[in-house]
Amino acid sequence: MSSGLSEARPPVQAQIEQANEHLTELERDLHEIDRELEEHAMRRKQFELLGEICDNLDNLSDIGAAELFWVGLADTPQAIDHMRDARAKIESFHQKIELIEARRQALLDGMKEGQDVLDILEDDLLELQIKEEEKAAEWIVERDLDDVADPPMIMPWAHRGDDDSRFRKSLATSLLICLVLGLVIPLIDIPILQRDESYEVPERFAELIREEPRPIPPAEPVSVPEPDPVEPEIAEEVVEEEPVLAEDSPVEEPEVEPVPTVAQEPAPVEDAPRSTGILAFRESFAELASSRPSAQLGTAAQINDAGDAAVGRTERAMVTTDAPGSSGGINIGSLSRDVGGGGAGGDDIGGVALSRVASSIGGTGTAHRPLAGGSAAAGRTDEEIQIVFDRYKAALYRLYNRALRNDPTLRGQIVLHLTIEPDGSVSFCEVQTSDMDAAVLEQQVVDRVLTFDFGAKENIPAITIFYPIDFLPAA
Repeated sequence: MSSGLSEARPPVQAQIEQANEHLTELERDLHEIDRELEEHAMRRKQFELLGEICDNLDNLSDIGAAELFWVGLADTPQAIDHMRDARAKIESFHQKIELIEARRQALLDGMKEGQDVLDILEDDLLELQIKEEEKAAEWIVERDLDDVADPPMIMPWAHRGDDDSRFRKSLATSLLICLVLGLVIPLIDIPILQRDESYEVPERFAELIREEPRPIPPAEPVSVPEPDPVEPEIAEEVVEEEPVLAEDSPVEEPEVEPVPTVAQEPAPVEDAPRSTGILAFRESFAELASSRPSAQLGTAAQINDAGDAAVGRTERAMVTTDAPGSSGGINIGSLSRDVGGGGAGGDDIGGVALSRVASSIGGTGTAHRPLAGGSAAAGRTDEEIQIVFDRYKAALYRLYNRALRNDPTLRGQIVLHLTIEPDGSVSFCEVQTSDMDAAVLEQQVVDRVLTFDFGAKENIPAITIFYPIDFLPAA
């Protein structure tokens, strides 16, 4: 191998020497051409000036001023022949220079190709030298390699003698042990544990003893005394002390009729549980659930400003009613914030009149509730707007409670900017200010307020108000 590498080096070296000689000849020819161009440099400058003169004379002829140079010989044959000879000399010199430049460029291209060939030959020579060095650094192998026997190709699932014998031994041992245990264990007699004392096991059931209801004694008849007649003067004084209600629709007081005495009969035993506990108030709760605020708004609103004459600060707008009837038992009016339940139910309320009741306690004004104007002539009163918002308060708080499930710390105030049309619809609503940082809840509140109905009123303009809504979690 080393002898072959050493024999391949001389031809490569000979080619490298030939390439170097060729490059040397090309460089010598290039120097001669450069010397020739330097000799023609002065003549090139002369012919360039001659060409500029000919061009300038042509420009003079074009503008009709050739006589300034030729002085009577401008259009003579001598002048024309002289110009033709001068241009011919210039063209001949330029062709000669172009031939020299072409030879020079050919020499440069040949030198570039020769340099590329020389680089390739030098790379080949370098590779041969590296191979010779690697060959010299190799270990000398003085022995023959032994043939390595291939291991038997036995797959895991192939049956082999050793594995099968071990499996059979393990299986026989396990079966023998199980057989011995199966035969010995039934022969072992375990004595029964004899208890010294015996006790009776109590019965595992409970007996429900039903208490017999006691007979209810008959109730004594109750006589209702007749009301004393009221003098006219005293009645007038009482009317003057009461707050003024609706002037257009006064409600007459119902006459009290004597109630006949009825002896109470003993209630049946089956109805006893219904009259105790929370079931005793089922009718009251049903009456409360069925009652709805039926405040007359819009054109049916009856407003009286008599309460404004009182000195003090108005605490809240109140709705008073002249509907007859009694509570019929438990007073459930305290269970509601704004509307109570009467004995006649929500359907029997008639002649509702609205009034602003002023209190003489504290200062004047309610800065925390900026609503619309306070006179009925200007459009809609604060009481009408407050009543409508109280009516839809449950719907707004349902939206708030739904958002409260995702953020238990959500609380704050939203100030709405809304416009109420004469027909009672809300034509515009947006969030003026909010400190809750809940965009989804704010948009839901705006969409819900746009569906409010404030009742139609005639001969009033559309009003724009700012209404604050406080959202606080229930205690």
